[in-house]
Amino acid sequence: MIGPRDPALRLVHSFRGAASIGELFVCLLRHAAAGLTSADVATLLRRPVGDVNGLDWTPPSMRAEVVDHFDRLAQRDTRERLRVRKPERERLASLVGGEGALGDPRRAFVVAHAIDEVYAQIAPRLGARSATVAEVPPVFLGEAANGPPTLGQMTPMAACQRWMRAFWYVGDARRLDVFGPLPEPTPRALSARARQTLAHAVDVGELRVAIASWKHHTPADLQPLAAAEGCFAYSGYVLEPDDDEVDAVLAAARRSKPHVLVFPELAFSQQGVARLVARLRANVARFPALIALGRGHRSRDSGGFDNTGVILDAHGDVLLEHEKMEPFAADVLLEDIVPRQSRAYEYLDTPVGRIVLNVCRDVRSDVPMVMNRALGVSLLLVPAYSKRLDFVLEEARVLGARQRAIVVSANASGAHLTHAAALYAPIRGDASSIALPTDENGGTVHAFSVRLGAGAVASLDAPAPFRV
Repeated sequence: MIGPRDPALRLVHSFRGAASIGELFVCLLRHAAAGLTSADVATLLRRPVGDVNGLDWTPPSMRAEVVDHFDRLAQRDTRERLRVRKPERERLASLVGGEGALGDPRRAFVVAHAIDEVYAQIAPRLGARSATVAEVPPVFLGEAANGPPTLGQMTPMAACQRWMRAFWYVGDARRLDVFGPLPEPTPRALSARARQTLAHAVDVGELRVAIASWKHHTPADLQPLAAAEGCFAYSGYVLEPDDDEVDAVLAAARRSKPHVLVFPELAFSQQGVARLVARLRANVARFPALIALGRGHRSRDSGGFDNTGVILDAHGDVLLEHEKMEPFAADVLLEDIVPRQSRAYEYLDTPVGRIVLNVCRDVRSDVPMVMNRALGVSLLLVPAYSKRLDFVLEEARVLGARQRAIVVSANASGAHLTHAAALYAPIRGDASSIALPTDENGGTVHAFSVRLGAGAVASLDAPAPFRV
């Protein structure tokens, strides 16, 4: 039985209800962006924009007939050229192999691009025919060699949008799905012991955070998995830690009695996480109350992988899980994690505020940025694997100014990585933002303390780090 959330059923309803070129374009683009795989997105990013036949997603003859169909519609007079009626939709369906064939995200993208290609040749294109699509905005300094950074441009919707010259999907202001499907805000329960420890932090006016930049490695230590063509995934980035190594990093972190300990992205393989949990349960301590970390990629039954971060309590129980939303692009390879499988966006309400975990570039990606603002997040934990952490601090300053959020990020350790840790607290003064360099001698635990002083004047201190 097809449920009410079935993408194919939604597409059929949207397709049959499309009365304008703008509405038809939007229903096809949204379906394509929601269903493309990591390999498909990597192909869109790698191929020259406009080389649709080079994608090899549909027969060239079929695409030529679709282009001709829309060319005929576009040649009508100004009042009619933007309208779509039932016979015109039925003719389009017959050209592509039926309405069901449009359920293929690749085919939906090719048809959406054909619409865009044809209507890019005429003006005005849309007027007020559709509230969810506008003309492509002009690119200011489009000829500049030093273009904008790629953050926020690797999601399926962004990869599709960069191919379009006529239509700019702006979404419905009532829905905000212009950025892609929004996950469901999902509260998770805080364990009693963790709540008690964090409540004490509020009572004494001091929140202590530890950031573990572990373990020191080189790019050659990354453990690859069999990803799709043009994509990558890793089970972890070092050989498995033994019990002594796990105990050493926990002991180094506990020296500062942190309320929160943050590890990097991909910090532990699946077996490594199990080992960490076993060590926590063998030596239960009050600190840290919460431990955030990134797991290695996990294969999915549906294909591809996920990249998840979790928050554990002092007993090793999982309190929160976040599936990374925006893939990382390395040269011509894309992280094999789309489409995202989880529909949840989990958060913890605690005595020190509402806590969310983002994985690396998520913190500057459209959907997490919207969700973090909508939820009013006040403590954002960011396991990362990145050369630098400037992008974390950029978003941290916005969240700090907007909703007084503290942002904590841990990076992996290696000579090829510049930053080991970053922390931002929404207080006045130069010390509110800290990015620490990588320790060339190995992994390090950095301790921070956010305190309320006399007259409620807050401070951010960074004691000497502890070598693991």
